[in-house]
Amino acid sequence: MDKLQNKLLETCHIYGHFVNASKTHTDQRIEFENLKRRILLKRKTVKALGLIIGSEFPEADRIVTVARGANWMAEPVAKMASTLLGRQVEFSKTIKIGENREFNLVGGNIYVRDENCVILDDVYNFGTNTSKVAQRIYQFQGVPIGIVTVFNRNPNGGTELIMPNFNTIPVRSYVNIPINSWSPEECDPSVCTTELS
Repeated sequence: MDKLQNKLLETCHIYGHFVNASKTHTDQRIEFENLKRRILLKRKTVKALGLIIGSEFPEADRIVTVARGANWMAEPVAKMASTLLGRQVEFSKTIKIGENREFNLVGGNIYVRDENCVILDDVYNFGTNTSKVAQRIYQFQGVPIGIVTVFNRNPNGGTELIMPNFNTIPVRSYVNIPINSWSPEECDPSVCTTELS
């Protein structure tokens, strides 16, 4: 790991007991909110993500974020990718709606039509939220060509997301930190919580 990756872990990696969006339990968490207050660290992280997009997904037309955690990165990462690629890379933010926590694109879904979209997320675990965003992009005739994340905590490495339509979307992450998780039934009741991480 390089110096920036170590600093990101030092800033964002915490221990406790948490429940993931996939409803699995874990004893570690990435608290990405801790990064927002660190301006220099934010800038370096944005540059690292732009470099990943520029080198791994040079055909990207648009960056689509996964709501809340990644939305603040949309514009600066798109600017960095645009600079590296020598052409404009657009961006769209998402919002979570309803009890099922579905995603909608801010400003309208029509913008993804016929565009190669890179999904940008702060933390990737099992792909629960990124798959919902990818499905929304497919629904509006866009093409999700990749997923770029700051942290990948998938215990198996998580280098690709297999969609229900059997398409596979590559996952590229700046920091890989496999974190084990388990089902609620396997959870120790003395420390179990229902807090969503």
